[in-house]
Amino acid sequence: MIEDKKVLIICSVDPRLINNGVSAALNTCYRSSIKLFKEVDVYVHNEKKLIISTTNRMQKCEFGDVDLAKYNVFFLSPFNIAFRYLFLYKEIRKSKVYSFLSDVNSYALIRNFVLGLKFNKIFIKYLFKIPIIYFQEKMIDYYSSNIFLQTSKDVKIFNKYYFSKKSIVFPNSPIFNEINISNLNERDGIGWIVSCSKDYFPLTKWVFNNIIVKVLCKDNNIELRVHGRNSHVLKLFIEQKYPNNEFAITFTEDIENISSFYLSNKIIISPVYKGYGLINRTVEAMYYGCIVIGDSKAFNGIKGAINGENCLIAQNNFDFIKKIKNSYYSKELELMSNSATDVIKSELQIKNNIITLKKLI
Repeated sequence: MIEDKKVLIICSVDPRLINNGVSAALNTCYRSSIKLFKEVDVYVHNEKKLIISTTNRMQKCEFGDVDLAKYNVFFLSPFNIAFRYLFLYKEIRKSKVYSFLSDVNSYALIRNFVLGLKFNKIFIKYLFKIPIIYFQEKMIDYYSSNIFLQTSKDVKIFNKYYFSKKSIVFPNSPIFNEINISNLNERDGIGWIVSCSKDYFPLTKWVFNNIIVKVLCKDNNIELRVHGRNSHVLKLFIEQKYPNNEFAITFTEDIENISSFYLSNKIIISPVYKGYGLINRTVEAMYYGCIVIGDSKAFNGIKGAINGENCLIAQNNFDFIKKIKNSYYSKELELMSNSATDVIKSELQIKNNIITLKKLI
């Protein structure tokens, strides 16, 4: 353990808890840090609380009351937190600062705008936000010792856009629970983790209309299990567009243990199309041995993802339909299931992140 460095992680939410992509990235940062450094304190911006590592004690306080002089390494995440604290607190800039951005946010806006065009939804607001976000990321790059991003593609994009040499690949690392991953042939159903936010709902609707309906209409024996915050929005859309339908669909919004969702489904569909970042639902589903069917973008950052060996990559919506139907009744996918688990365990171990940090500090 490194004893001469005192670390302060400044983040938006408690990094010990995982409930979305942002918290998964924060959790990876936190677990890597406490394995490497003797003293790692955490300031949670949204809750205005300081977590003291040596005593595991929490105290409510404003950030201005935190003694910054005692720290010589700062980890900032996500993007909005990194910009805010680098902009407001000059004391932080004088130390070693590592910003965990996960995605290249200006590029993400460009891609989301293009995605909107593809799925018949124009988000003009993105065009106005791009130059603002670009300036903010440029400032973060200027004051940070290094920038951490999810995938090698994100690193290439960041270095090209910002003429930078500071960005490093630092992917989310799942918590690999020692569980008994059930035999694939004992599972049934198709799982779909959806996003019904305003930005992504056009894609969700397109996937349902052009892929899911074509599968469910022709086979009443196939059950679809939909999970996601605000998934009731999709349920309402289906009820309005397809009244009196007999689709076998169940919806859940709160699952205490997400592993139970993956372990109950034989197939997980992961239509992403966005082209950046590491897709957590893809990573999780592969780890739990599901047959993951996605577009090529669904496997961003997973170098060992090989179509037909540990996943199924669909070229278009027709290929999605074909792969879902063929996989659902197949009894010969156990090897693919095991291979999916193995590739995630191999590539995304937390020890790889710890080695990356150790080389830099």
